[in-house]
Amino acid sequence: MTYLFWIILLVTWVVLFAMIFGYKAFYKKRANQALEGAHSTALIDPLSFFQVIIMVGTLILGIVAITRIQTLSTQLMDQQTDIDLLNQNINWLRSDNSSLEVMLQEYIESNAWVQESSYEFNDFNEATHTVNTTISFTLKEIESTANLYLVATNQADASDFIKVLVTSDTLTFSADLNLDIEKKYQISFVSEVDLHSKGGLLFKLDFPDLFDDLVNFSAGVTGENQVDYSFNLRYATLGIDNWTIESVIIRYYSGPNVVVSSVDVLSQMTFNQTTFVFNLDYSSSVSNPQIIGVDVQILDSFGNTWTSPQIPLGPEGSE
Repeated sequence: MTYLFWIILLVTWVVLFAMIFGYKAFYKKRANQALEGAHSTALIDPLSFFQVIIMVGTLILGIVAITRIQTLSTQLMDQQTDIDLLNQNINWLRSDNSSLEVMLQEYIESNAWVQESSYEFNDFNEATHTVNTTISFTLKEIESTANLYLVATNQADASDFIKVLVTSDTLTFSADLNLDIEKKYQISFVSEVDLHSKGGLLFKLDFPDLFDDLVNFSAGVTGENQVDYSFNLRYATLGIDNWTIESVIIRYYSGPNVVVSSVDVLSQMTFNQTTFVFNLDYSSSVSNPQIIGVDVQILDSFGNTWTSPQIPLGPEGSE
């Protein structure tokens, strides 16, 4: 259609120019005949004829252009409709694909040998640096004659592992293991029948990583003389039964390492039974101009202490 449009345009202009030059030659011929005394019909001058031809040509080209524009508009609308239908089909395919992925995932999970697994910390033994940990898992099936073992392997040393026999009247098994908090473990199970064995990974327990980020502390100072302060303290105990906080001491300083007073705010701390996190939101003011800073010190049930960064107070503390 594009080539046809340009061909029509070119032919139109060629015809118009041919008519103009032809009329001009014809006009000259009749003018010469009139000069020679021959009778001739009056003709309009070439300029007027040229204007008429241009107007006619412009009208024709305008009609052609409008027709072309209408055709292109129709084509664009058709293409937009095709694009919309294509997008619709793509969305349907995506929806079908998502549904298939969900169905596939559900099928894989429902047919997986390990249906679920979990762990729960009990007590911490300070003398051996171990946490008594209950590990539970559910299998889809197991041979009736199989011996099932729970295995905790030190990731840094495969020869260092704990292996215990687990039994159950159902397909859910559990066992308590004393795990070293300084090690990274790979928790797995092994099913042994006669001379054959097979098993799988349940999960990994990275104790150094778990114990590395137990405390979250943030603080701020406000007021014209920077004497109003607040802080938020979060202390996680990982659900270890005998791990708790004995005291939360706020210490006030009048100079480097010079504590002039302190207060225990443990009673204001809350404990979340679901996340096993102690939380304290605290705010106060200092009226003594000699106080230049404050910090927070936590003492836990095993005698371990954690000290926050010092919060600077007053003009001297902020320098």
